[in-house]
Amino acid sequence: MTISAQAVRPRRPGQWMGPGALGSLGVGTGFAIAAGLANPEKEVITATARSR
Repeated sequence: MTISAQAVRPRRPGQWMGPGALGSLGVGTGFAIAAGLANPEKEVITATARSR
């Protein structure tokens, strides 16, 4: 489970999209767009960060 999923607990199946155990950079925006298109009646949230 990703760090984000530990902070924001998914309540039901189908409410969380993640890159899997290996992780990946830069997938959050694409996941949010896909989730919004698949579920236009629901609110979609994505979290991004910039490391230095």
